[in-house]
Amino acid sequence: MNWIYGDVDQYTNLLWSTGAKPIITKPARIGNSSATLRDYIYTNDLRHDVETGILVFDISDHLPIHASCRRKMTRVEQKHCFRDYQNLNKDVLRADLYETLYKELCHSSTVHETSQITYEKVISLFAYVLDKNVPLKQVSRKIIKFKAKPWLTPGIIKSITTKN
Repeated sequence: MNWIYGDVDQYTNLLWSTGAKPIITKPARIGNSSATLRDYIYTNDLRHDVETGILVFDISDHLPIHASCRRKMTRVEQKHCFRDYQNLNKDVLRADLYETLYKELCHSSTVHETSQITYEKVISLFAYVLDKNVPLKQVSRKIIKFKAKPWLTPGIIKSITTKN
């Protein structure tokens, strides 16, 4: 790519204006008579420890560059939920859906609404009715553990709990 000076200057100014800083500052292209900095890694996150480097391999005149960020990962506790459809009354669900969708879409819709807005409205109304009729239930850790081990049959689980 042939760059002229104005293009490079404009590109660099754009990066700096967004807060991006180069983290590779040494030449990574080495020729017989010159060394140039042509491979870049930019970041706008300077709060974390960033370890950068240039790997020395003679397979090309461009040396591989790398950057590693050290971040302290925080564990996020995920809630596992499910819907129990065993006690679902389909007639009540059907009636609630009809009533909610009919009221909302037929009586309050305008001609100017786009199909995307109508689609989003239908999805949100359906989710509302579903939550009302079949609420989410949280799964216990014990059940999650056993679901992760499908080879544990009820007989094996009974044997584990009773032991000798």
